[in-house]
Amino acid sequence: MEYGGSPYEVINLGSGRPMSLLEVVKALEEVLGIKAQLEFLPPQPGDAPKTWASLEKAERLLGFTPSVSFREGLEGFSQWLRGRRCG
Repeated sequence: MEYGGSPYEVINLGSGRPMSLLEVVKALEEVLGIKAQLEFLPPQPGDAPKTWASLEKAERLLGFTPSVSFREGLEGFSQWLRGRRCG
């Protein structure tokens, strides 16, 4: 991807649909093959009850529209990360 604008531009990338933190954790568990140790606590100051990426800016500046699901992206990232050599 090429972008000739400001090197300090902040651009959200995502699916454009909300996901709960628990959905993200469950997907990570499945993709990584490990079980998370969860501790449920009351909401903390500053916690956002809902959040998701607005893709309008990415679409306008980069021509970006999501082409893979969150799960597919997570699987691809996991495979890439596991293929890297550390040290």
